[in-house]
Amino acid sequence: MRYGEKGEAVRLLQVALEEAGEELPRYGADSHFGSETARALESFARKNGITSWSNRNDPVPEELLDLLGCGEVPDDETELGHVEPIDVGVPVFDLRSGRPNPHPKSMRSSNGKTLVRSIRAIDSIVLHQTGIDFGPKSASDEKLARRALNVACHAMAFQRGFYVLAAPIRWHIYHADRLNSRSLGLEVEGNYPGLMRQQVASGKPSTMRSSTLEAGRAALRALVMEARREGASIRYLYAHRQSDSWRRADPGEWLWRNLVIEYAVPELGLIVKHDETLAHPSGKPSRRGMPVPIDWDPRGKGRY
Repeated sequence: MRYGEKGEAVRLLQVALEEAGEELPRYGADSHFGSETARALESFARKNGITSWSNRNDPVPEELLDLLGCGEVPDDETELGHVEPIDVGVPVFDLRSGRPNPHPKSMRSSNGKTLVRSIRAIDSIVLHQTGIDFGPKSASDEKLARRALNVACHAMAFQRGFYVLAAPIRWHIYHADRLNSRSLGLEVEGNYPGLMRQQVASGKPSTMRSSTLEAGRAALRALVMEARREGASIRYLYAHRQSDSWRRADPGEWLWRNLVIEYAVPELGLIVKHDETLAHPSGKPSRRGMPVPIDWDPRGKGRY
């Protein structure tokens, strides 16, 4: 890719730059690699210590595109999800193979399929709660598991004590705004309050079950291991609220304390950047993400 090019590949680069926090205030993702896009790319390169692109007449180096998750992927790597899942001791439904492509909540590449990211771009997991209970209660586990196929996530933990691998690791799923290009989304079934002593914002609260935590921990471990098996360096874990203020209670104190403080940090070695917040793609200051509060985590920042 070079300065002056036009097309779908340029648009994907521009979207990735915006998700990474760079601004394209005048033209946005207009599919034209002009001076505004070049300035944003140069800014991103500086912030990440990449000095190999200093002349706009040169092609953009692959290491820079890979870091943004929009590098070239060989044809033989575009069909993903055909390896057996790693056994972490909890029942799993692996629905990656043969699932519909494109994913209904994903970035699309020029061929109309879900964009396949460079594995080197993926370094994080974002923890979510679904905000609802899935049902009906009479449904079999297998039927219930298929509900995850329409959720914006890579994996989903269910209250019954199983988890689902719902999308290939490299798929670019829209689940956490600015974090989409570099992260994996984990949804945990249930509607939980922001603080355990409070009520949920709306709807019926879910029972806080040990089986939910068991499935959530297994799904976290599976995502980390699956991603690392493919070559990703998974280092960080975020709360969904850090990318969008409208997700203030996501994932909530109960899930954070039990899945993150008690498991992901000590057992998986994941790092939490408690005070990091990300601007929302809408550009609205009111939608900027919120830090992990000290009500959830002693190392957090500010009150819930």
